[in-house]
Amino acid sequence: MNADLFIRTRNVIRADAALKRAAKRGRMLLVRGSAGAGKTQWSRSLRSDESRVVVTVRLGAMMTPALALFEVLSGLEQAHLKRERRPFDQRSGFLIYLDIKRVLEQARRPTTLVIDESDYCAWKRPMQRFVYALRDLADYSEAHLTIVWLSVASLAQQLAAPTDGLGAAVQSRTETVEFGAITIDDVMLLARESLDVQLSRDLVAMLLKRTDGSLRALVPQLEEIESVAHAARVITLDLAAYERLIAPPTPPPREAKSTALPSAAARKVA
Repeated sequence: MNADLFIRTRNVIRADAALKRAAKRGRMLLVRGSAGAGKTQWSRSLRSDESRVVVTVRLGAMMTPALALFEVLSGLEQAHLKRERRPFDQRSGFLIYLDIKRVLEQARRPTTLVIDESDYCAWKRPMQRFVYALRDLADYSEAHLTIVWLSVASLAQQLAAPTDGLGAAVQSRTETVEFGAITIDDVMLLARESLDVQLSRDLVAMLLKRTDGSLRALVPQLEEIESVAHAARVITLDLAAYERLIAPPTPPPREAKSTALPSAAARKVA
């Protein structure tokens, strides 16, 4: 299986279109979907667009707003100014924010900033200041910056609530796209493009049910099926054939020991 191959599923096509709209309108993009739906893989595919610089920052449980901003600054300096990463110097978040603006002003290409694990901004109230800071950067016309938030649920729920302070401040500046569960047609496309074995729809349907529509769980399952097909030297595989190939071998029948008493002639010989 070609692990580096990126398949344009319906989720990917919708997300690409939403990102183009957000960049054109100067808005942020919220990408919402369950864990394993393919959000992070899609964000990595954005690096193939040479017209923009893509910087990814992954949030964590121990991050403060200043540290998160410093991670943004480090990524931007490496991408735009070719500077080596430096250690966190305990500056205030405001001074780091000003440095980010200066880097963006010097940038020769527009920037797409991807914030992975962004639900930490909803779980940790102090991290909401990080959201406000990035919103202000996105509004800064000289920055040419598009921000992408990858959320499983929590941040998306807060931004969807106009009565919540964070939602009221950010909702009107944000496009939203949903990464739904992958369909059987998505998996058939993935198998056709990435495997050198042709799979039947009933086999793919079984895989989809086994993995609950998670792309992250599906890929290793496809790799396993390809290995089974290679071992059997077949180029097409349906569900019945796959189940036969993975079934444990039937042990040979054991010879039954005779319980009959020896005959009188046998006893006499003995």
